Amino acid sequence: MKATIACLALVLLAGPAQGVDRDQWLHVAVDGRGGNDERVRVNLPLSIVETVLPLIETKELRDGKVWIDQQDLSHEDIVKILASIRDAKDGEYVTVDDLNESVRIAKEGNYLTVHFEDHGEKGEIRVPVSVLDALVSGQDDELDLLAAVRALGEADDQTLVTVEETDTTVRIWIDRKNESD
Repeated sequence: MKATIACLALVLLAGPAQGVDRDQWLHVAVDGRGGNDERVRVNLPLSIVETVLPLIETKELRDGKVWIDQQDLSHEDIVKILASIRDAKDGEYVTVDDLNESVRIAKEGNYLTVHFEDHGEKGEIRVPVSVLDALVSGQDDELDLLAAVRALGEADDQTLVTVEETDTTVRIWIDRKNESD
């Protein structure tokens, strides 16, 4: 699960376009606990991510955009949903609680937040609504990663993802420091 969350966060954060604060840095910290001595730090200026992202070419990712296969929701539907979230009052939109997991999706100010607990793993994803708007600003069959990070680059310093497992903690954040906390 932590790898999935970290990949999702990196996809949301990868590569700003022109005009983004060049002093902004993307940080990823992975710390092992309880006998797991793993310690990883990634500290990248967004300008480097901006340069590298368009160079990555896969079946789904090219030119800083992810191509998606729309099966259940059209691009227009996704844009309408995000616009309604942006314009809606703060509140808890979805809550799922059962024996093994808990998920809460809410709007808190200008942020869409997801809190989760699943088999001892817990975490939070906090994304500015402006980043989600930018993500769907491209063509019908794509998610525009560069536009999403352009919007993120305009946001305040903040933690975007935290995940705590029994033996590992993951944190992803942006700020203007060139080193991890």
